[in-house]
Amino acid sequence: MKKFYKSVAVSQNEAGQYQILLDNRPLKTPLKKDLHLSSQEIANLIAKEWDQDVEEIDVQSMRFMSLVATYIDKITGNEEFVKDQVLAFIDSDSILFFSDEEKLRVKQETSWAPILKAFKDETGLSYEIVTDLSIPSQDKEIHAFWKSYLSDNSGEVLNAFQYGTSLIHSPLLIWAYRHNHISLEELYEFALLEELHQVELWGEDHEAKKRRQGIKQDLEALCAYIDLC
Repeated sequence: MKKFYKSVAVSQNEAGQYQILLDNRPLKTPLKKDLHLSSQEIANLIAKEWDQDVEEIDVQSMRFMSLVATYIDKITGNEEFVKDQVLAFIDSDSILFFSDEEKLRVKQETSWAPILKAFKDETGLSYEIVTDLSIPSQDKEIHAFWKSYLSDNSGEVLNAFQYGTSLIHSPLLIWAYRHNHISLEELYEFALLEELHQVELWGEDHEAKKRRQGIKQDLEALCAYIDLC
């Protein structure tokens, strides 16, 4: 998209919400809704994405803009549908599938097992893990926990879980980051554990590396968003 503005600023409206101004005109979402924010920090991050000294702007690379616009355009008013999208990953969470290959299994035990233990310690609930391609059916108490968890937290948190699970297929990893059990770097490494293991064995592929770099940037934005929610 050709850059159509010269100045970018953050202002606060009469209601105390923050908005981004492009040449003093309020920025809208893709569906032309008002982009009003309660967090000045998030507003500043979006403004930084738009404040590029280039002739052509890449809207697809604006991850904070995407997160916030998705919340306004698609999450608000559709919370139950979005919850169901996250809940669809409860039985098939990516860190429930352990390998029977010894070296990879050791990495999974070291990385994933502590998250499952932390979840059990905090909730009293145990996940069933598998070592084949079958999808386990988790206890109804686990499903009930997640329904309550997603309902009790803010819409922004629901947005973060929807974005994260669609990216890495693991509500548990997003939960672990949000509750300070893992770092951003661990979130990335644990989400791509098997793929990174294959890189160690067989070497790097340029296109796969480029894709992983994109995932890491997505996770960096997601974690910053979670920290500010």
